[in-house]
Amino acid sequence: MIINERYIMKAGSYVADITNADFITMRKSENGVMLKLHFGTKEIRYECKLEVAESIFTTWSKFRGEMVNFEEIDILGDINGYY
Repeated sequence: MIINERYIMKAGSYVADITNADFITMRKSENGVMLKLHFGTKEIRYECKLEVAESIFTTWSKFRGEMVNFEEIDILGDINGYY
């Protein structure tokens, strides 16, 4: 669940500020996209639909100083696995 276009929450597990992630990796999953948000030596995994992943990337880039509209970019390509 995304809260206030900035926080990501997995009920019963965590709430994290998307903008504090150092970097984000992704891969295709059966249900959409599996994201890994990396915070220093820690990471959280979040599975979501492609549209939600695009929103997360757009929010992250906006708070990093240059908003990129990830709806216009093929973020997964044809590769299965993290890249």
